[in-house]
Amino acid sequence: MNLDLIIASIAFVVITVALYIWNIRKLSGKKSKKRKKREAREIIEINYLVITHNIKKERLLNSKFILLISLIDAFIICLVFLVVMLIPYALVWQLLTGFVLLLGLIYSIYTILGRILVKKGYDK
Repeated sequence: MNLDLIIASIAFVVITVALYIWNIRKLSGKKSKKRKKREAREIIEINYLVITHNIKKERLLNSKFILLISLIDAFIICLVFLVVMLIPYALVWQLLTGFVLLLGLIYSIYTILGRILVKKGYDK
């Protein structure tokens, strides 16, 4: 149990930093020669909030919000990891539990975040 918490804590920090760097690079819009015709890649979480909660996309494209998204994603990943590691059943049950928990957390946390942003006046 203690070892799992230490591993999850280290993984949380590493995943947060990696996701933050990944999302910032996506936003920078550096295009290679192969991607010249296509637009810069977009962040899926921002697109989800724009579509479901009718939030202005321009207000979400800043480094503070990218950090918040990275923290939320890392929290979800590490929480699912901890729960799955604590389940003493067979691998199939661990995978099913992890999948259900992952989808449920993504949907619920981003819905709560969208509602908070709408209350703060980020909607159109």
